[in-house]
Amino acid sequence: DYVKEAESLEIYEKNFSKYSQYKVPKVYHNYSTGKVLVMSKESGLEFTQWLRNNPSQEERNTIGGYLLDLYIKEFFENKLVQTDPNPANFLINEDHQLVLLDFGATIPYEVSFVKDYQHLLRTVFEGDSKKILEVIESLGYLSEKESVETKRKFVEFIKLSLLPFEESAQPFDFSQIEYSDEVRRRALEFTKKIRYSAPPRQLIFLHRKLGGIFLLMKKLGVKRDLSHYRKLIIEKDYDQF
Repeated sequence: DYVKEAESLEIYEKNFSKYSQYKVPKVYHNYSTGKVLVMSKESGLEFTQWLRNNPSQEERNTIGGYLLDLYIKEFFENKLVQTDPNPANFLINEDHQLVLLDFGATIPYEVSFVKDYQHLLRTVFEGDSKKILEVIESLGYLSEKESVETKRKFVEFIKLSLLPFEESAQPFDFSQIEYSDEVRRRALEFTKKIRYSAPPRQLIFLHRKLGGIFLLMKKLGVKRDLSHYRKLIIEKDYDQF
């Protein structure tokens, strides 16, 4: 649906025009239709190509920061997320801007969803497994009919997912293989046991974006203190569009 994608592209251009570190193509409505999307041609190297040029660690860290900031701005501030984090959807141009491409999988989020999700994250950071499970069930992320073992594994998985933001893990090394392997193992254990729950579509796509961002950070070999992002996630109120 190129008409819808053009609308998303235009909103993104408006949302990110005030940030010098990002570049969004301009859509040309006079030449676009439901089958053809015409936009400005943007220069730059695709993410993987850019890495092949062996950028300095400082440059890698800079782009990594742009990616993390992008996720915060998309979900928490704009409530509109491009949920396809394919490396080919990001260019790095000569001005070291992150060029954002392909808005066909863009999903809007209600303020209520963002606030509920933020409430869950705050609860997870508090560390009380019983309270975490209560919030998970109240939000409909997991059915009460699931077994005690399934519930336990889901709570463990959620806590592990937020480990990079814990104070004791700073600065977090995204290149460590052990963490990625453990996340995959725990996720597989949980999905094998689940029987009655289907996670919300919006949650699936949101986590696809988050997982993709983490994978890109891993490719960048970034080691970064995430305390700032933890504060943005749990302390700020995102109660309006």
